[in-house]
Amino acid sequence: MLSSLADDGSIQWQTAEGLESSGEDLSGLSVSDSSFSSCTFSSCTFDSAAFSSSVFEDCDFSSSSMEGIHITSCRFLRCSFRGTMLTAAAVRGSSFSDCFMQYSSFSQAAVQKTVFSGCNLVEADFSDLKCRDLSLVSCRLERAAFMRTRLRDIDLASSDLTSLFISDNLAELRGARLDLDQWIQLAGLLQIRLR
Repeated sequence: MLSSLADDGSIQWQTAEGLESSGEDLSGLSVSDSSFSSCTFSSCTFDSAAFSSSVFEDCDFSSSSMEGIHITSCRFLRCSFRGTMLTAAAVRGSSFSDCFMQYSSFSQAAVQKTVFSGCNLVEADFSDLKCRDLSLVSCRLERAAFMRTRLRDIDLASSDLTSLFISDNLAELRGARLDLDQWIQLAGLLQIRLR
């Protein structure tokens, strides 16, 4: 269990491999300068926790609650966040590479200087997201919700935007960078016929 590594609610300078923890309440846990590989944290509660300067590789956070978590300068490689609630999270200077994040929720989160690369974000919820210097590179965003999230200056050209959930006037996409195929796809949403 992850709590066995925690000393007074914090984990620092630890390396863990193959750790299994399911359904554990780890609210308020502080993790820093640590490395986790092939660990399972499914259905755990990490509400108001803080992860900093740590690496998570091939870890499973599926169906966990991470509401109000602070994630700073962390790397997540091939991790699963399927159905994970990251509502009102603060994510800064971090990267998510080849992660499975289908059905996850970043609603009302603040994300800065963070990269999502090759992630499956199908049906993820990014509504009311506050973002700055966010990169979405080669991500699957089919049926993802970006309601009331300004995507200005975000390059979406390499991501799949099929059936994206945005407002009828496409206000969220103002200033976003898209490729020609994506513009054609959006023209269909607006019922514009191109010749």
